[in-house]
Amino acid sequence: MNETLLLVVLVAFSFAISRLLSRYASKYFVASGIEYLLLGIILGSKGPAKVLSLETLGKFAPLINLLLGLVGFLLGLRARSSLRPANVAIGGIVSSLALIAIVAAATLGLLEFFVEPAADVTRLQIFRIPLDSAGLSLYAEASAEHLWLSLAIGCAAAVSSPVLIAQSASLHRARGPTLDTLLGYAMVGQLVAIAVFGVTLAWARAAESADIFRIPIGLWAAVTVAAGILIGLLFNLFIGRDRDEMKIYVAALGTVIFAAGTGSALGVSPLVVNLIAGVVVSFTSRHASRLEVTLMPIRHPILVLLRLFAGALWLPVTGLLWLVPPVYVIVRIIGRWFTTWASAWMVRRIPRVPRLGLGLVGQGGLAVAIAVSFAQRFPEQAPVALTTILGGIILSDFWSYWAVRRILADAGETDAAIDDAETSASRTRTRAHRVVGGGH
Repeated sequence: MNETLLLVVLVAFSFAISRLLSRYASKYFVASGIEYLLLGIILGSKGPAKVLSLETLGKFAPLINLLLGLVGFLLGLRARSSLRPANVAIGGIVSSLALIAIVAAATLGLLEFFVEPAADVTRLQIFRIPLDSAGLSLYAEASAEHLWLSLAIGCAAAVSSPVLIAQSASLHRARGPTLDTLLGYAMVGQLVAIAVFGVTLAWARAAESADIFRIPIGLWAAVTVAAGILIGLLFNLFIGRDRDEMKIYVAALGTVIFAAGTGSALGVSPLVVNLIAGVVVSFTSRHASRLEVTLMPIRHPILVLLRLFAGALWLPVTGLLWLVPPVYVIVRIIGRWFTTWASAWMVRRIPRVPRLGLGLVGQGGLAVAIAVSFAQRFPEQAPVALTTILGGIILSDFWSYWAVRRILADAGETDAAIDDAETSASRTRTRAHRVVGGGH
C-alpha cells in the first residue's frame, strides 16, 4: 500500500475510534488501549498482514517523533496541577524513584548474569565506595547497553495511568481521599519517569560522544533542560497577550515540532524536550489551561497511533531474554505495592489503605511512548524493551480496572452519593472527569 494512503487511513482510523470511545467508553466499558497494541502487531512485520513493515515505519519516523513530542508537551501542560497537593507529590516522587531503582537493578542483574554483551561494548562504572586509604574499594560496573535498557525499563515501570484509575472511579461514582491519592501518585509518577528517562538518554549521549566532545553527563543534561526551557519561553514570547484560539493552537504545534527536532538533534528524545517546554508553559503562560483544553481532542488519537506503531515495531526476543518480561512484571507489581506503602508511611496525611499500590499497576499510553522512544534511540535493544514493556502493559492494564475498584471499595469510596455542596467531593469528581476527558 502507498505510504501516503496508509498514513491517511491510520490517522482517520485513530480519530474515528477516538470519537466512538469518547461517546461510549466511559458509559459502558473501560478501554485500556491493549487492542491497538495487538492490532499493531498484526499489521507489523511479524504479523500476518505485514502492512507496517520496518521499512515503512522508518519513513514514518518524523510522524512518530511528532507524536512523542505531543505526548510530552501535553504531559508538561498538566505539571502544575499534577504537583498538588504537596504531600501527595512528595510521596509520589519518593515512590516512583524507588520503584525505578528496584526494577532497573533487577533487570540489570538479570541481563548481566544471563546475557553476554558484545565484545566491543563499553563497560561503565555505576558507583565506587572507597574502603581504606590503600585504594581498596567496592564498586559495580555494567555494560552500557544493559544499563540504558534497564533504566528505560525502570522508567516505564514507574508509569501509572491516571486515566484507567479515573475511568474506574467514574463508573462506580467513587470519590474521596484514596482516589485523590491514586490520581496524584499516577500523575506525579509520569513526570518522574520522563525526567529520569531524560537523564538516562543524556547519560547515554554523553558516554557515546565522550571521545569526540568530552561533555560530562551533567552538562549534557543541562543543555537538554536549557533547550526545553528556551522553547517554552519562545512560545510565551510569540503568543504574548493574544487570545486567538487558532493562533495559540498553531503556535503550540510549532513549539512541539521545534522541540521534537531539538530533542532528536541532541540525541535524547522529543518526549523529554517537549515535556520541559510544556512544564515551562504550564508555570509561566496564562494560556496553559486554554491550551490544554484546545489540545484535548487530539490526545486519544495520538495514543492510538503510538500504540499501533509500537505494536508494529515489536520483534520477538530469543533465548534467555524471554526471562526479562515475567521478571519485570513480578518485580514491578511487588515493587509498586511496597514503594507506595513505604512512601505513604513516610509522608504525613496520605491514606494508609491496604494494597494501595496495586491501584497504580495500570500503565496506559505513556509507557508505550517510552518504549517507542527507546526503540528509536537504541534499535538494537528494541526487541527486549518492546517485548518487556508492552508485555507488561498488556498483563497489567487487563486487570488494573478491577484492582482499582477493589481498593476504592475497601476504602468505602465507591457508589457514593455525591453532594455538589461538598467541596472535596466536587474537587475529586472534577479531577477524575478531567483526567478521563484526556490523559495518558
